[in-house]
Amino acid sequence: MPGGFAAMNSFVRETICHALEASNTHYEKTFKALVAELTASIANNAENKLLPTLLTSVREEHSEGSKKLSKCETEKAPALRAKKCDGEKKA
Repeated sequence: MPGGFAAMNSFVRETICHALEASNTHYEKTFKALVAELTASIANNAENKLLPTLLTSVREEHSEGSKKLSKCETEKAPALRAKKCDGEKKA
């Protein structure tokens, strides 16, 4: 029988090798494009001198009374509040 296991193994290895080379080429092109885009973004931000602002204050007391609020109640983002509140209810 022509071929046999040795020929089939060689074919499979060669096919896998070509697929890995194609995948690597695509990955490297995508990687270079992302680095170029991020570099341009960093350069634009440096020109505009836009820096992020950190918000660190947390409201500890309710405005109508002296009742302490849980960390969940002081969150500003509704999505985060819902997630964290659900976690506190289960505990």
